[in-house]
This record gives sequence, structure tokens and C-alpha cells, in this order.
Amino acid sequence: MIIGSSCINTEGCLVNRDNCSEDSLDRLGKILFFFCVLMEKNEFLARLNYLQWPILFMLTTILLIRLSFKNRIINDFIFTWAIAFTLWVLCSLIWAFNSGKVLEDVKYLIKIIVILGYGIYILKKDQSIKFLVLSMIFSTLISISMILPNIVISGESQILSRAQIIIRGVEVNTNQVCPSIAFAVIFLMYQIKICKKMSYKILYFFMAALFVMTILFLGARGSLLIVLIGIMLSALSGSGKSVIRNVIFAFILIIIMLIMVMNIPFLYEAIGNRIVDTVNLILGNTYVSENQKSDNFRMMLISNGWNMFLKRPLLGYGSGNYASINLVEFDVKYYSHNNYIELLTGLGIVGTIIYYLFHFRLIFLIFVNRTLRHNSYINLAKQIILCMLALDITSVTYNVMDMWLCLIIAYGSIYLGNTVKDKRVRQ
Repeated sequence: MIIGSSCINTEGCLVNRDNCSEDSLDRLGKILFFFCVLMEKNEFLARLNYLQWPILFMLTTILLIRLSFKNRIINDFIFTWAIAFTLWVLCSLIWAFNSGKVLEDVKYLIKIIVILGYGIYILKKDQSIKFLVLSMIFSTLISISMILPNIVISGESQILSRAQIIIRGVEVNTNQVCPSIAFAVIFLMYQIKICKKMSYKILYFFMAALFVMTILFLGARGSLLIVLIGIMLSALSGSGKSVIRNVIFAFILIIIMLIMVMNIPFLYEAIGNRIVDTVNLILGNTYVSENQKSDNFRMMLISNGWNMFLKRPLLGYGSGNYASINLVEFDVKYYSHNNYIELLTGLGIVGTIIYYLFHFRLIFLIFVNRTLRHNSYINLAKQIILCMLALDITSVTYNVMDMWLCLIIAYGSIYLGNTVKDKRVRQ
């Protein structure tokens, strides 16, 4: 809808009329952006390096063209923060134990900066997070469609361990795939809330159910926890009677999910018994089981990382060097399974503070801006950032593309939420 020299976009934000039109270069950029996101989703597409780099080069060219028109991306805090973190990772080459690991991280972070920059451009131009959110949802749907049928139907899979599955000769790590699916569920819950068409709401609900079933089938407890946290945070958003109604509905969903996990044989085998063993371990009921052995091993990795951090607390051993140092010090070559320990060991206190500076800036903006506590944008940002901080306890995320894209969406939600102070602008 046009109002004077401005127009209102699909999410109710007042934007400049120039931003309402989209030229062919922008459309091409969005297609390339989506393919970049998609190719990071699973190991099937990640092998296509001959496609990745040409696509990234074209996206970089388009971004530079847009920057030449004085788009204020470089001055944006999130872009500045990403460059600062990448530079600190690069500086860790000076004292790194294994410089090759540092260079791998730098190479990947440069790719992230390009995609991050274009994501910010889309956000500022469209004055909307819709494209970014739908990119995460549908790229996840495509990823699942490539993985799940090969396990369930064709049988052309080999389970190496709980987290490692070979499908048609490609090794898939469920610890890397499932967190992205969990955040896609959060984005689907957001879409269900803001969508006005009932047919779309039903479609999004069934997609969310499919995503949750995939997490259950792949046995990812950490990702399931993120989904549960997201459901509760979504239910608590709002005001008055709507909160009570949403919380009751959320509890019903969670109870149904737990009943399915504990009573359907293949789900119990995939994740139910793991939940039981972990709960028993937390309560002090220890016994011999593969699941408790896995949990104890993770705790050992965290303990090893903490001991390594205490030896070089300020600067660490160099980005990505946890596994290399762990092998030398403790004769165990595994990554930490914990983002906080991975960063403290690799980049020390300084690098960890630089990385989480952005997270805590978002938290500050969310909880200080109390006038917008019931705004749908702010509620989404709150869900993303709190779920990411929880996920970092069980996963290494600083070098995962999808997690950076989640940060863009959280940042964009706060940016847009701050522009919607008057309800009349949204009508």
C-alpha cells in the first residue's frame, strides 16, 4: 500500500517507496543467497565445492555493487562485529598451536561475512525479516527431504554411531544437522503467529511437526531441548489471558510429545532411552549404558577444555585448536561439544568476549526496551538469543553458518521492533 512517498510492506512496516521495488540484480542476489544457505545445511550439498565458490563469488560481486551505492552495511554493528571477530581469529595465527585450523576458520568466516553482509542488505532494503526466515525454513525442508527418506524408506544407510550416519556414501553428523532444524521450528512458530491465512497456518504447523519428528528420529536431545524452550518462550509472549491459554496449549504439546517418545518403540529407541538415562545421571542414578557413557565423555571433554584454558586463559591456543591440544594433552582427539569451552580454549577470554559481545548487546536491547516486550519481533529475537545461549552448552556454533543467520534474524527483529512503536504504522 502506498502512502505519499512511502509504502507499507507485508509485515506492516513503513518503508521508502524506492525499497518497494526489486530489480533483477536483487532477485538474483536472493537466489544466490538461498543457495549459499542451502549448501551449508547438510553434507550432501556441502561437497559441491565447484558450485559453492562460483555462487559465493557472484554474491560477493552483487554485494560490492550494492555497497558502491552507499548502502550503510559496513557501518552496521553486526557487520563490524563479524569483521572484528574474524580479525581476532586471524590474529590467533601468531600464537596458534596448529595454524592450519586457524586458516580453516578464517576461510569459513570470510564466507560467512559475505553472506551476512548480503543478509543485512536484504533486511535493510526490504525492512522485513520475511525472506531470511523463509530461507531458513525451506532450506531446512529441502535438507530433511534429502536425509529422512534415505533412512526410513530406502534403507541405504549405515549407522556408525549415534551421531554419525552414512547415507548413500555420505557421512551425516546429526549434531550438526539437528540444531538448524530446531531453529527452523522456532521460525515456523513465529510464522504461525503472524500469518493471517488459516491454510498457511495449517501448512506451517505440519511442517513444524515434520521437523520435530525428524529431531526425535535422529535422537538429538540438545535440539529437542531447544524446541521445548522455544515453545515455552513463544507461549509466554503476549499478555493477559492469551499467555495462560498459550502456556496450557504448550504443556499439552509437550506432554503429547513425551508420551510419543516413551511409548512408540522406534522413537524410544532413538531418543526416549537417552532421555531416561540422562535424567537418571543428573539424579545420581548411574549405571552402565552407552548413553550415560556418552554423557560422561562430554563432561570429560568440558573438563579437559577448562584445564587447557587455565594454562593459557588470555589468548588461548588458536582458533579451532581444541581437538589438537586435547590430543596432545589427554590423548583424545574430539572437539569440545561446548561453544563456551571451544572459544575459551581456542581464543581465550579476549576472543570469547568479542564473540559474545553481540549476544549480550541483543539481550541488553531486548530487556531494556520494555515498551516493546509484547512486540512479535522482540519476542522472536528473545527466543532466538536465549535458545542460542542454551544450545552453546551442547554444541559448537561459532563456525556454523545457520547460527550466524539466526543472529541476523534476531538483530533484524530488534531493528524492526524498534521501528514499530506506534500501532498505527502497522495498520
